[in-house]
Amino acid sequence: SAEWELRESGILALGAIAEGCMDGIAVYLPQLMPWLIQTLNDPKPLVRSITCWTLSRYVRWVVEQEPNDLYLRPLIEELLKRVLD
Repeated sequence: SAEWELRESGILALGAIAEGCMDGIAVYLPQLMPWLIQTLNDPKPLVRSITCWTLSRYVRWVVEQEPNDLYLRPLIEELLKRVLD
């Protein structure tokens, strides 16, 4: 199935536009961030890997959100699990 390839390419695109389109995408990040964090548990290692990279592109936004438990804590917890990958 090519479904995982579509997820991977979509996540890659989100990471690629992070720097130049932050103002435009910031309004969508409250909905995207929980999905990206959840995608760190994807069964495909390549999807998990590109998700880590994409999340790194938005980390400044994550740490600026209050309360920190909203995105930062779940992100750190999931990233620590991925260290074992």
